[in-house]
Amino acid sequence: SVSHLADHLRGANQLKRANVAAAIYEAEIRNVKRVVRITLRQRQSPNECIQRATLIMPVYITRTAHYLPFDAVGNDEMESVLGKVGNKASRARALVLRSNGIKSRHYAIDRATGLAAMNNAQLTTRAIQNLGLTDKEGHRVDVLAAGTSTPDQLMPSHAVMVHGNLAWSRLEVVSCAGICLSGIAALKHAWLSVASGSAQRAVACASELVSPMM
Repeated sequence: SVSHLADHLRGANQLKRANVAAAIYEAEIRNVKRVVRITLRQRQSPNECIQRATLIMPVYITRTAHYLPFDAVGNDEMESVLGKVGNKASRARALVLRSNGIKSRHYAIDRATGLAAMNNAQLTTRAIQNLGLTDKEGHRVDVLAAGTSTPDQLMPSHAVMVHGNLAWSRLEVVSCAGICLSGIAALKHAWLSVASGSAQRAVACASELVSPMM
């Protein structure tokens, strides 16, 4: 009857799904056993063996670069650049600087006008340009991951603005935030992109610009 046929088909489908699940489970068990065998045979660390078993691509840092705006400003020059509060020298400045140990810093401020001379996206662009990369066929970057907690605006995102400044071809762009972790988050995304095989070249960068707030 029709009802018996329907019951038979439902039973067959359930059995098929159970067989598929069992096959996947057995494949996972075999993969784990293979990792253990490789570990014991070649005396490699578990991480190295998992890398081989899961086909993670090797990733290398091939270039590094940086960019700092204008000349360094020493501790005694800070107020001449930033200005004084109420035209009076800061009494807490010496105590704060003695505690943090900072000897100099760079401000993206034009000393002649006291106005911001560069924005965050421009600083990041300069640093990436110092890598000496090209946008030619066969050498193009596939992923741009940019980390910052002080973007110039909410939208478009920081990475999109940097990509526009670079005038590179179409590629994946990712903006990361998180104060001290924004840079490492960008680096992790770049690493994962290459390790997974979805990208051949990736650029990770981090920048912060607080001069306009001062």
